[in-house]
Amino acid sequence: MKVLILCTGNSCRSQMAHGWLQSFDANITVYSAGTQAFYTFYIEQIKQNKI
Repeated sequence: MKVLILCTGNSCRSQMAHGWLQSFDANITVYSAGTQAFYTFYIEQIKQNKI
């Protein structure tokens, strides 16, 4: 299964959803995208929470 998550801000929501969906099943291919770049703070949060 392939899933595409789109977010207008792409600051954190699409990346968080990406990690959350991918954690359910390794056979799911998840892509996330947005119209703006994401922020370093959110990347650190994703890493710290192992998402």
